Amino acid sequence: MQTSVKLQEMMSYSLVIAIIAAVLVVVPVVIFIVIKLTKFKPKKREKKVVSKPRKKYDPAVLKQMYLDKIREIEAQFASGVIDMRRAHILLSQCVREYCEEASSVPANSLTLREIEKLNKPTLYNLIKEFYEPEFAYDSDKDIKASFMRAAEVVRTWN
Repeated sequence: MQTSVKLQEMMSYSLVIAIIAAVLVVVPVVIFIVIKLTKFKPKKREKKVVSKPRKKYDPAVLKQMYLDKIREIEAQFASGVIDMRRAHILLSQCVREYCEEASSVPANSLTLREIEKLNKPTLYNLIKEFYEPEFAYDSDKDIKASFMRAAEVVRTWN
């Protein structure tokens, strides 16, 4: 019986394809070995922190600005623009920003434990009190008392 299929010789395909395949396998292995042997470590990019210069205010003016912000947050809550959770978040941000501007304490970026180590009990107690209404799904905190305590921290900060 005669067949119409003709088999090719074993190495009849192009030698270039075999060389390319070998290079694609061997070159990465060689590069990996060289890197491991030389203990190459890429340089880490340094993050450039651009701090914008803050305008220096008279302490009394600064205190009044932040008391006005607290009143503004209270007005937004009273008019229903924000809910209680958002009000506590904004109050916490406001008090932290005030403390940072008034005394260069980086309160915006500190955790509660780090604030505790600052030995500023009024700020620590306020932020600790705000944690539950800030992060809880539902809270029964007295929002009016929160506004008063936030204003008190701003008034008494030194």
